[in-house]
Amino acid sequence: MLPQFPKFKELQLSDIKDVQRYTAHHAPFSDFNFASLWSWNIDSSVLLSELYGNLVVRLGDYVTGEVFYSFLGDSHVNETVEALIDLSCRENLQPRLQLIPEVVAGQLDADRFSITEDDKHADYILMVDRLCTYQGSRLASKRNEVRKFLRLCPQTRFAILDLNRATTIEQCHALFQRWNSRRNAPCDREAEREFKAFERCLGSQAHFPLIGTGIFADDLLVALSILEIVDNKYAFTHFEKAEMTNFPGIGSFLNQQVANLLASHGIQYINIEQDLGIAGLRMSKRSYFPCGYLRKFSVTYRESQAA
Repeated sequence: MLPQFPKFKELQLSDIKDVQRYTAHHAPFSDFNFASLWSWNIDSSVLLSELYGNLVVRLGDYVTGEVFYSFLGDSHVNETVEALIDLSCRENLQPRLQLIPEVVAGQLDADRFSITEDDKHADYILMVDRLCTYQGSRLASKRNEVRKFLRLCPQTRFAILDLNRATTIEQCHALFQRWNSRRNAPCDREAEREFKAFERCLGSQAHFPLIGTGIFADDLLVALSILEIVDNKYAFTHFEKAEMTNFPGIGSFLNQQVANLLASHGIQYINIEQDLGIAGLRMSKRSYFPCGYLRKFSVTYRESQAA
């Protein structure tokens, strides 16, 4: 059981079932998914509590590390927001909540709170059956990329990765590092934090129902996608990397193969998570024409209320 507010506990692997008791009743927002919470907790800043039956989390920003509060639930939401903003003020944090799911934001009193959508943190939702075929004019470029990849790279193969093998983990790390080294800014903060999150995820994979998939050129891993099936409809793509330069069209081919795999499990939707406002990542995610988004908001007191 999680402690009752204002008490908090540090996030531990043993908290999986407790967190899932809350998340199971709501859409699969990436920020409250346990594997995501654990993976991105690279500075041990994540704390958990329960307030009015809601899951309260103390998080660090994925890019800057700035600490803030958020919560998931539908009970006494106005009182919950008030308590968490007041706590933020006492701790000398910014007096606002972030990553507030739409299911919460839609119930808040707009006369008391300023509620602002944060589109860089919206989760992208893709339909599995669309990815399996890339049918339709909007996805014509994806079909072309798959054909190009198969024509230029016939020696490659798609495979399920055995994440229990040390050599597989080494191959994943090597691909991730090669991908980072070919960026224009290989030592930027975002890349460093993402790689640490990736290492935490794979290092704790025995505790999560992860599925590793990849593409090999001979024996070299040149693309990977780390997935998690969270219920009978949804899966997450937690991490995805591919050597685009040497293997044109590999991203579209990888995602099609992943979709075929998920379709065989009866999965209908993939949450490919947020773009963090990174232009290239946003362009890539939008190129798949999402069927929807899981929207998130920041919440503060209105000036009249703060005064």
